[in-house]
Amino acid sequence: MTVKELYSMTFNEACEKLYQESDLVTTYESLKEYAIKNINEERLFLAIHILEAIQQFPADYYDYDYCMGTLENPTPLVLLKDLNKPSGSSSLSSVELPILHSSIGSIDIALNEAYVSSSRKLSNISECIST
Repeated sequence: MTVKELYSMTFNEACEKLYQESDLVTTYESLKEYAIKNINEERLFLAIHILEAIQQFPADYYDYDYCMGTLENPTPLVLLKDLNKPSGSSSLSSVELPILHSSIGSIDIALNEAYVSSSRKLSNISECIST
């Protein structure tokens, strides 16, 4: 999927397409079914691992490599930029969206600079109020 294709879709459309095309994007329902399957097969440690992750971080879509088992946590996907750099050990970004790194990186830098700037302003305001 190219950057143009990605940003021409809604988040849900992009996730659904990646869910169909890649085994690194999965759904909440698929993870629940996987946990149930593991309970039925007496692999309780893996079922607990999955259920704790989806309970702690509820989302419709996750980045998770089923082959990794408990070595990787299901990581919630909630923004388009999450499709570029999932935080799990899988490499969705390099497999599916190789062009996105530079574009999203620039956006992340700009957002970070805006956050730092607003944090400084809040800090200055707090100093003025406390004196």
